[in-house]
Amino acid sequence: MECVICLESTSNSTKVFNCDHINYHLNCIKNVIVCPLCKVCKIANDNIINGRFVSRILVWHYNQILPASIYRSAKKLDCEIVIIKSLSERGPNDLIYHYP
Repeated sequence: MECVICLESTSNSTKVFNCDHINYHLNCIKNVIVCPLCKVCKIANDNIINGRFVSRILVWHYNQILPASIYRSAKKLDCEIVIIKSLSERGPNDLIYHYP
């Protein structure tokens, strides 16, 4: 599959827009607010870190919420922080935050 912006090969499978189009590099659409293919789908969120869309920040223990909140603010993310008990709760766009 090729990126619809730069026309280079991409293997992106991350859904960023409120549609099913995924044929673009995350860096190519970082500042785009509508899907380049259907033009009507607004971006679901602007939470992109290191070329990866982040929907939630996951922590293992309640004492990690404050450091994760500081990280979220520093990275200007708009996502919830969730305490998990196992990796089975992790979604494909979740970021696991661990602060010792």
